Amino acid sequence: MEEIRATIDEIQSRFDIISEGNDTTEADLRLICMKNKRTLLFLRRQLSLANHIQVLHLHRCRIDDPGAKIIARFLKRNTTITSISFAGNDIGNAGATAIANAVARNDTLQYLSLRENQLGDVACRALGKALRQNRRLDTLSLEQNFDISNAGAQALGQGLVRNGTLKFLALSDTSVGDAGAEILANVLRVSASLQTLLLGRNEHISANGARYLTKAVQDRLESNRLSAPQCIALPYTCRDTVAAYPRAVRRIVSFDE
Repeated sequence: MEEIRATIDEIQSRFDIISEGNDTTEADLRLICMKNKRTLLFLRRQLSLANHIQVLHLHRCRIDDPGAKIIARFLKRNTTITSISFAGNDIGNAGATAIANAVARNDTLQYLSLRENQLGDVACRALGKALRQNRRLDTLSLEQNFDISNAGAQALGQGLVRNGTLKFLALSDTSVGDAGAEILANVLRVSASLQTLLLGRNEHISANGARYLTKAVQDRLESNRLSAPQCIALPYTCRDTVAAYPRAVRRIVSFDE
C-alpha cells in the first residue's frame, strides 16, 4: 500500500507542476510504475481533469494488458490528446486490441507508439481494422515487437489501403519477412498518404523483399498520381540489392544495421 501511495503522490506531483504552467500541454510520466489498477484509475482521473494535455509520455511504466484497457477507455472519449507513447511497457495483444478499438473511434490522436512491447499479429489485426475507420492518425510505431510477422504486415496493409492519413509506419526489429515486404510494397504503390516505412534490422527480409520494396519506390516515382515517398528503411544486408537502381530511388531507400 505504501508503494501505491508513493506512486499516486508522484503522479499528483507531476500534474501539479503541469497545472502551474498555463502553457504546458505535455505530461511526462515516464518511468512511473503503473502496474496497479488503483494507480491507473487515478491517472485516468487526472487526465480527465487536465483537459489541456495534448502529449502524453508513458514510457517504461510497466503498463500491462489490464492497464492498457483502462487507458483505452479514456482514449475512446478523449478529444485533446494528439500524441501518446506506450513505448517499453508490457502490453500484449489484448491491451493493444483495446487501444486499437479506442483509436478507431478517436478523431484527435495523430501519433501512437507501441514500440518495444509484446505485440503480435493479433494486435496488428485490430490495428488494421482501426486504420480502416480512423481518419486522423498519421504516425504508428510498432518497432521491437518481435512477434509481429508477415500475417501482421498483411493485416496492417489491408487497413492502410483503406486509410488516407497514415504517413509513417515503423516495423523495424520485428519478424516481418519477404512476404510481408511484398504486401507492404503493394501498399506503397496505392497509398497516397504513406511516406515513411521503416523495416530495418528485420533479419527475415532478404534480397527478394528488398527488391519488392525498392521496385515499389521506383514505381511511385514514375507515377503521375502519387507523390514520392520520403524514406524506406531496409536491413543493412540488403544494400547491394538496391545499388543497381537509379539514384533517385537510392536517395529514398536507407539501411539500418
